[in-house]
Amino acid sequence: MEETGAIDDNDANGRQGMSAGTDYKARREVLAPDALMAEAAATTGLSDFGGTAFVAPLSRFMERAAREIEFRPGRINAFRAEILRLHQGFPGDAEGHPRIAG
Repeated sequence: MEETGAIDDNDANGRQGMSAGTDYKARREVLAPDALMAEAAATTGLSDFGGTAFVAPLSRFMERAAREIEFRPGRINAFRAEILRLHQGFPGDAEGHPRIAG
């Protein structure tokens, strides 16, 4: 596994997508909310997410995704990147919303 939490989409025999698509533990690890939040904080340099009310719903969503979605090769990383992008906010949010800017 890479430092970013992305999953290697090849199994031990080099077959693409086997571990990401079928291994629940691997999916759960790569979609762990704590890892997503840590990466978002590291990427943005910000650690205050404006409270913790979102953590329980995010945790349920990511757990359900890990349990129920059998990702195609390479798609778990794309899914994770999209969730991370949403978690970090959208470019320009601070300019349009003073509460985000602090």
